[in-house]
Amino acid sequence: MMKKFAAIAAVGATATVVGGTILAAQGDDQPSAQNASTVAGTSTQAKARGEGSPCTIKKWSQYKKFINTTQEWPNNSEYRVSGYGPNQQLNITVTAQRATSIQGSFGISPSIIVATIGGDVTVTHSVTKSFSANLPKKAHYSLRVGRFYKNYIFNAYERRGTIHWPNHKVYTCKWDGVPRHFLGTGKVKWFWTLDSKLVKV
Repeated sequence: MMKKFAAIAAVGATATVVGGTILAAQGDDQPSAQNASTVAGTSTQAKARGEGSPCTIKKWSQYKKFINTTQEWPNNSEYRVSGYGPNQQLNITVTAQRATSIQGSFGISPSIIVATIGGDVTVTHSVTKSFSANLPKKAHYSLRVGRFYKNYIFNAYERRGTIHWPNHKVYTCKWDGVPRHFLGTGKVKWFWTLDSKLVKV
């Protein structure tokens, strides 16, 4: 199903990293091959790799698809207030800050992935909201606040090559000529907003 999603996705924001610079594009508008055909390095770890060994030139996320919204209702004093009716009112103000959860990043930076999702999605999001509710009957009530999330999936790709040693000190990762290799589909859970509900307890 992952590859099917990759095939049917036709429009989406793209974010890539080349030499530490973020490049944004639309759809298949990737940086030209000659701009990233080789990557040089001198690390001792890379030196241990033989001539012709596989290597990665760059990784990026591309395309997005909204899946659904989910919610959490924490049962602690920061997220609820209780009282007895009737003719009373409950009031609560909650500030929540949550980091965006990413499952299956494939080594891609979170900032690059959230740029692919676009919109208001950020690596960390903070929301402050106030809620109130009138208590209509003679009963014990609790005004609870929940966190709401938007869930997305995205595709991950990489450009590959092979190790070549022009000399004994510097190696290059020579592009294999394939524009992109599909790595898989990742998931993003973004904290969106707060909402409330009044319940009898």
